[in-house]
Amino acid sequence: MKEVITHPSFETKALYNSMRMLREDEAIETTWKTRDWRVVDMNHLFDELRALGISVNKALFYQWATHCDTPEDLLEYLFLDEEIEEEQLQQEIKDRLYLTLFELWRRLVPEKRSLSTIADDIDHAIFAFDRESSMSFESVESLLEEWVRVIESMYDEGQSLSDVFRAIEPYFAHNVQEFIVDFILDALAHGHVDLVEPLFEKVRNYLTIEPLWTRIIDLKLHLRDDDIDELHKRLGELVAHILTTPQTGTAIFFSLCDIALDLDKEELFLRLLDRLLPHVQEREDIEIICDLLFDFVGKKPTLISFKEKIEQFESQERQMSLQDKKSYMQQLITQIHNT
Repeated sequence: MKEVITHPSFETKALYNSMRMLREDEAIETTWKTRDWRVVDMNHLFDELRALGISVNKALFYQWATHCDTPEDLLEYLFLDEEIEEEQLQQEIKDRLYLTLFELWRRLVPEKRSLSTIADDIDHAIFAFDRESSMSFESVESLLEEWVRVIESMYDEGQSLSDVFRAIEPYFAHNVQEFIVDFILDALAHGHVDLVEPLFEKVRNYLTIEPLWTRIIDLKLHLRDDDIDELHKRLGELVAHILTTPQTGTAIFFSLCDIALDLDKEELFLRLLDRLLPHVQEREDIEIICDLLFDFVGKKPTLISFKEKIEQFESQERQMSLQDKKSYMQQLITQIHNT
């Protein structure tokens, strides 16, 4: 595998990204370790380097960058060519130096893209997208496409793209494979089929997550096809599989419920909810089931009276125990099924 993939500084950036991004809801002290380096003023970044014993301005930084292709190269260049004594620096000082150099590189040499800068951009995109910021589907898709091109450029004969995919996972603060699945499903829910279909076709063969997700996404991508019988057959096969597979995640059930709604497969939809309910452990899952049922009864004039029951339940469910909520929903599903 190519050497760039195993550079230790990649894990350093992911580590400090995770310290800030994955603990955002916790009350943590803001230090250089948890700082958002992207909002630090440029002059303060140079001050940071001076505090670490490195006197540099923009002109000298540009000069250094001509000798390097990545921020990791620049760090090694300082140790080797500028004769900074690496051995005399404590590990935390090295990390702080790398983070400062990395941010200056990202701003001053944006044309020199590398796996580390793309990985950092993706981590920031995931962080923003998960919080429903102004990140557009198009900008995230473009970034993921760039990442795929970098992975493919690192492919060596004798190894699989799946191997490359797995090898670089530690260099992200987030689980990128899970995000790709979530992003594609979210994009499809918003009607962006043409946007994400090419991305999915590129990554589907080397995703190493639960294989059911690739089958679900593939089915969702073809909901516009004319062969309804084939779509029904494929959905039936998926449902039959998960109904006989223990410990299937709730997210897979919900995705198949969505497809069953789209294809007007009432029996499958209710069977999925009926099988799912005993395994629900979170209040948020009950809310999703309510939304699904509301959409379901709204499509059937004979079931319209159940809308009021669902709305009544939603107004009272906060005072109910999880078990009481599940029991009520089970009764409601049974009543709908028998109507």
